[in-house]
Amino acid sequence: MNLPDVICSATPSFVYPSYSEFQRNVVMYQNFISLNLIDKEMASLEKQKTGKIEYIKHLKEQLQLKSQHLQIAKQVYEREKYLFERELISSADMEKADMALLEEKLAEQSLRTSISLENVELSKLQESTGKLSYQYAQEYNQLVQQLLSSYNALCVAVKQWRQNYLIEATDGGVVTFNSVWSENQFVKSGTQIFAVVPSNTSSFTGKIQVPLHGSGKIKKGQDVLITCDAFPYLEYGYIEGKVESISMIPDNNFYTVDVRFPQQLRFTSGEMVDLSYLRLLIIEI
Repeated sequence: MNLPDVICSATPSFVYPSYSEFQRNVVMYQNFISLNLIDKEMASLEKQKTGKIEYIKHLKEQLQLKSQHLQIAKQVYEREKYLFERELISSADMEKADMALLEEKLAEQSLRTSISLENVELSKLQESTGKLSYQYAQEYNQLVQQLLSSYNALCVAVKQWRQNYLIEATDGGVVTFNSVWSENQFVKSGTQIFAVVPSNTSSFTGKIQVPLHGSGKIKKGQDVLITCDAFPYLEYGYIEGKVESISMIPDNNFYTVDVRFPQQLRFTSGEMVDLSYLRLLIIEI
């Protein structure tokens, strides 16, 4: 994210509240990402889940073996019972077989109960992981929204500050003053203080204010001939241009005509125009 380039260590007081809020949100976002507390907790839960799954797998293996032991105990019990009914073994031997079968049943039931309990714990861990994932998404989205909102507010404040306190030119060039000015001098709104003479003369588009009278004859593509009193026409010739576009409605009884200069600002004699004389031009369409 690129901050407006006007923001620096010497933040203007007009912009400071928005900048301070944006800076606070940046710190909150960076702390959330760097501390990563929820991710760490989720990693811990995932580790516990993996351990639970392995433990349940081990219990199921034990249950399978215990089921085999129970089956054998049942067979022993049935054989001892058959012998006891025919009075071939004592009641003590029968009781031992009965006790052995009961122990195997209890052991198997205990394993089944343990597996059920571990599955419940695993479900709880999965639920906790899901909740943490949702919480992370919520907090992250909230921080991003706050960050974007404060950034947009900062951009608006900077734009307003630029409009109120900066004098900007559309192109780079050299500043030339039309009058003498001193520091802290009062300037009336709308007063022209200086002009910017472009340093790049490779491409120019001119704007001409044309009165309503006769403006209907102007068409796109028409030739525009420009002369300058400071450069005698018979010696320097004129600057050639083309009508690029015409405004659809007038402003204060004037239409605005955009003029393109295919040969740059150059007289037909080959001389480049001294840009300081641009206000002394005579234009013919």
